[in-house]
Amino acid sequence: AAGRMTVGVLPGGNFAVTAAAAVGSASTVEIVTSSGKRRRVKVLGSDPHSGIAVVGTGGGLTPASFAESVIEPGELAITACLCEATNTAQAADVGPPTAVAVGEVRKVGTSAEASGGTGLVDTIEADMPLGPAPWGGVLMNGQGEVVGILDAHEGAVHGGSGVFVPAGLAVAVADELATTHTVEHGWLGIKCADVAGGGGARITSVMAGSPAATAGLHQGDVVEAVDSVPVESLADLQASLYTSPPGTAVSVLLVRAGQDVETTMTLAGTPSG
Repeated sequence: AAGRMTVGVLPGGNFAVTAAAAVGSASTVEIVTSSGKRRRVKVLGSDPHSGIAVVGTGGGLTPASFAESVIEPGELAITACLCEATNTAQAADVGPPTAVAVGEVRKVGTSAEASGGTGLVDTIEADMPLGPAPWGGVLMNGQGEVVGILDAHEGAVHGGSGVFVPAGLAVAVADELATTHTVEHGWLGIKCADVAGGGGARITSVMAGSPAATAGLHQGDVVEAVDSVPVESLADLQASLYTSPPGTAVSVLLVRAGQDVETTMTLAGTPSG
């Protein structure tokens, strides 16, 4: 059975994004709108590695506004969820109460481990003053735009943190899941590590016969941007390529021996075995 969760309605109102950990293996879930109405809806797809699942809504719901800009460590952010009432006598037409709290963003552009040991490709870690809020709760910036979807909790209830999937990755994965019910990954053929102090992903090895090898990428090159989107860490690089299928041409900006190098390469399918 699916766990207790909050969903964020995507633009158009027909689909909603939540945490993959919340839906588990369920094929349908029940969502409760802010007005208290209950709907049984279909799970259209789930991708544990990004931490995102998408469900149908039946239409007619007001979509959330998802941020295009990134949030930085040290910024204040708002965590919010529709949390189940502790009073079971609450009237059905009142709906679950909204809980809101302000906390600080601790880390961005990091990988993390979700429940069950699944590695999450890219996350935001922020204070979780709401305590154990349900999966799918949102992290918002000062303009009320969603910047992250809650996928996991860390630490104690008081003083703990939440692990959020960044909005850009969440929406891209949800769009693909809503359309094809799966996420297809292209392959570049490099292994990387974070640059000390931030500012890119340093290539530690290039696999023979890979798109990266064909394009002339070298060990020691630092990837600074993909398709003009800045890359600050290995997690950023993984997220930037995560929903790009084989056959996608990407522009990669590198720093090599202090010089900028820009190259275009076509992603391949992930090799089997």
